[in-house]
Amino acid sequence: TMNATASTRNQFISALTRVAQSGENPKSLTAELRMALLAFASETPDNLACAEKIEVGVAGEATGIKLVGQDRLMSDIAYHVEDLPMPAAVKEALPDMSESDWDSYTRFMTLVCCLLEKDS
Repeated sequence: TMNATASTRNQFISALTRVAQSGENPKSLTAELRMALLAFASETPDNLACAEKIEVGVAGEATGIKLVGQDRLMSDIAYHVEDLPMPAAVKEALPDMSESDWDSYTRFMTLVCCLLEKDS
């Protein structure tokens, strides 16, 4: 579980909001997002690896959060995950979760990714 304080939670939300709304320099938005992510979620190896692999940038017609060096926004990945059936590991860990619950979860995550983007 995360050890987030109200302050680090607000810092992360603010960084995400700035990505979604701002026309600022992608490099400064990336630095702010990475710092806020690590303050919110802590500097575990998984979180550090995540922070290193994400950046704010343009892909296609939109600006948003993407994987470093790729012309692919997080929403592009989320759209593909949406089309997949619930993984066996998720079924095993959450046996009461239905396939339609999974579909709703993946749709919501896709919409959150889309929320953090704007047309370039």
